Amino acid sequence: MGAGVEIDNPAEPKSPARCWRALLGAACAYLMLTSSAHAQRAAWSPANANTVAINNGSVVEWPKKFASSFAPPPISRYTGLRISVDARWTNTYGYRPVEVTVLSPVAVAKTDRVITIDLRAGWERKVAVQQEFVLPAGAASATTMVSMPIYQSAQNCFSWDVWIDGVKDKDLSLDIYEALSISGGIPPTATTSATFLVAGPSNKHRTLVGTNSLDVAVLTLGLGEFPTRWIDYSALDVVSLSLGELNLLAMSNPAGFEALGQWVRTGGQLWICDVGTELEHLPEVSKMWQLPEAVVADESADDELKTPKEAHKESEKPKEADKEKESDGEKDKEKDAEQVVKSGWHALRYRKQPGDGQFAMFMDNRNGMHRATRDAETIARLQSNPNFVKTEERSDPNGENGARRAADSSPWFVEQRLGLGKLRAYRGDNEVALFPLLPATGTPNAAGSANESFEDLPRALAVGLRRMQHWDARHGMTPESANTEFAKFLVPGVGMAPVTYFQVLITVFVLLIGPANYWILKRYKRLHLMVLTVPLAAGITTLALFAYAILADGFETRVRADSFTTLDQRTGEAACWSRLSYYSGLAPGNGLSMPTDVTLYPILPAWAGDLSAWEERDIEWSDEGAQLKQGWLNSRTPTQYLTICARKTPHRIEMLESENKLRVKNQLGAPIKTLVVINSEGNFFLGENIAQDSSASLKTITRDEAGRLINKRVVENTPQAPPELAVADTDVYAFRSRARYQPYWRYGLQQGTSKLSENLARTEISSLAGLNGQPALELPPRSYVAITETGAEVEFGVSNAREEASFHVTEGRW
Repeated sequence: MGAGVEIDNPAEPKSPARCWRALLGAACAYLMLTSSAHAQRAAWSPANANTVAINNGSVVEWPKKFASSFAPPPISRYTGLRISVDARWTNTYGYRPVEVTVLSPVAVAKTDRVITIDLRAGWERKVAVQQEFVLPAGAASATTMVSMPIYQSAQNCFSWDVWIDGVKDKDLSLDIYEALSISGGIPPTATTSATFLVAGPSNKHRTLVGTNSLDVAVLTLGLGEFPTRWIDYSALDVVSLSLGELNLLAMSNPAGFEALGQWVRTGGQLWICDVGTELEHLPEVSKMWQLPEAVVADESADDELKTPKEAHKESEKPKEADKEKESDGEKDKEKDAEQVVKSGWHALRYRKQPGDGQFAMFMDNRNGMHRATRDAETIARLQSNPNFVKTEERSDPNGENGARRAADSSPWFVEQRLGLGKLRAYRGDNEVALFPLLPATGTPNAAGSANESFEDLPRALAVGLRRMQHWDARHGMTPESANTEFAKFLVPGVGMAPVTYFQVLITVFVLLIGPANYWILKRYKRLHLMVLTVPLAAGITTLALFAYAILADGFETRVRADSFTTLDQRTGEAACWSRLSYYSGLAPGNGLSMPTDVTLYPILPAWAGDLSAWEERDIEWSDEGAQLKQGWLNSRTPTQYLTICARKTPHRIEMLESENKLRVKNQLGAPIKTLVVINSEGNFFLGENIAQDSSASLKTITRDEAGRLINKRVVENTPQAPPELAVADTDVYAFRSRARYQPYWRYGLQQGTSKLSENLARTEISSLAGLNGQPALELPPRSYVAITETGAEVEFGVSNAREEASFHVTEGRW
């Protein structure tokens, strides 16, 4: 793809602009190194950190170098080029940015050369990505980033084919057997760690290390190398930067800064360290994303949530509760005003460790690593994970005694929501520096060197990890596991066997082929013709069933969508999660076409068989988007995906407030079925059936009435399995798992423990409807909830797809 290509031309003269950029780069490197050193001094001491190196792939330079370091690097006999592929990243699901560099070490090309790489991941051709980029005339090298979807937790073997100007270069191509010999067949260390990305020096580029208990895995990357597309952050749980590093990223790599913000809006977390001991730099952080600057305190929270200035201002405010009320209408209005949700930074509420001091040790079956924990929630999560086996459980005499006590994160950090994600701001004296995981000298311990020991994490980091959802919990699925909720979201009326029609047809067939056929042939003394009439009748019946199936389901592609979109009209940023269910009578020949800002994860049914997880899938990246060719959508096969996108959007709802009236103009790009708006004073308004690009006046409504209405809409559209299914999806999985004989060539397809109904998007919809135990519509002023007929930000990938039984929710701020 043309975007993201870096050119290095040593023949170009050093202009003043290039010199200035070089000086700026040196200054940036110095600042990064000094900030890293400060982080090591301020936080967890490296002497107390027992870290392990985690295998996350390697850098492959091809053709292979000679044994002698003095020999010149080998080049292709056909084109005189070399290729370097750096696929190191985190060992988690998501999109992995693979750095591909083509070099011309002997002589620069006199004309542009078009490079096409077909990159494959896995032992078999599980996912193949094809991308083009250009080596310009006179340039010594060119680099591009290839976004590779990773649908297996252990997938670090990469092979590829290379074409130069449309002709395959056999010397630059690497087949799977050579790739295995280079890697030694060593699988990556697949863990359930919280994966972090931090800024670091060049000698730690793309290295991955973790704590000995594998609670945390840390990937290091230079600020200038931060990805410029949000999908390349999708495999991470947290990005941790100091405030200085964040400002430096915004200045030196603005595309990376923008992509980072978009990733947070899709559900990621950005931890910002060194915001000041009194949180005095919070306004600077808030201004970056146009967020409220105030620190909001819970009624049960400690006073240290407020700065001294805010506490003084709060004490000077008059108490409105003591004023007399003149009418019932004013009482109701004041009651609604008390329920106004304040927006801003707040502390994370949590409970301390259980008082029984329980200690549990687990072994990961995939790699033999051990993990120890005292946290009750972590113990419960690992017990439900089939990849872990509990090896030890005891009462820890060093554990806490007494009952569980409520606490908050105010001594360490405050947080604020951004889209579906979170920004966390750490106080200066409690900054979370993950650089201590990277020893100042030498290399980390070899993986598993002392893997049965247990070290407590730094307090600020341990508190920060509480209630932080890992990848599978955020998405409610894993791409390589059977999902028990697949049957609850089928396209209605298609793909189901017409049981009644079949019963009638088979009854008629039996009567005609048996008694009727025999009686007629005997009457006319032609019984010898039964050898012809019986197969002829069977053939006609089979053709009738086949014709009925074709006519009933048709040839078009039908899709059902369940989406949730966050829309920030102040910045024009939108993030959309959508679950898509396809049924295609005849799959489109070109597959699916998706924009470059959309991630796609397959949802596997329990009954599909083990090989569904390993189906070959081909992608072709271009500037226009991704062409998903083979393996993505098959004819007459229920297929589901989870898609996530983040982008700039023109869609919005124009608000015109006048006293206690509100008029809106629908520019969401879809007709609105139900609209609930909270104006700047916290009053609620309702609108229904507002056509696209039309205006309407909203009527006032109480908060309780609005909550009941949204609750009704959400409950009515909660996915349910069709009544035609005789058993639940979990029963189908259990039945298939108990099969006595399994083909020897099948891989084990495990049942996933996460639920799509509990992922970030569905959890937010449930919160808006008050289905999670909290009041409905807990939104700040200048917010709205819109239920629309279609989703403006939802991408189907098929231009002529017919949408059925969909449900689209948009939560907006203006």
